[in-house]
Amino acid sequence: MLRFVPTPGTDRAELVIEGDVTANDYERIRPALERFVRTHEKPRLLIEVQDLGDVGLQAIGEDLRLTTEHANDFAKVAFVSDASWQRALVSMMGPMSSADVRGFERGERTVAETWLQA
Repeated sequence: MLRFVPTPGTDRAELVIEGDVTANDYERIRPALERFVRTHEKPRLLIEVQDLGDVGLQAIGEDLRLTTEHANDFAKVAFVSDASWQRALVSMMGPMSSADVRGFERGERTVAETWLQA
């Protein structure tokens, strides 16, 4: 499941990943994410993987599509996950975006939030 949670009164939002992820999850959050990007110039995004379950092939396609469409919309993206392979993948994708993208371990969430606001 995906949850997109804007922080009221700021240019910051969180995308929380927990459990199984489907293409429907992306369809469900897309309107809120796109509205957020339209109403904030170069917002900041914290992506947190709490517990990744099964990810369907269609969900992977939707993730790539959403990532590509919004690659240059964010000023900073903090990616928080305990899985080193996920953080490495995010680091490799960073150069494809104009955003400053950094990976953090889950125990570093406070550090990630501080970096995101700097």
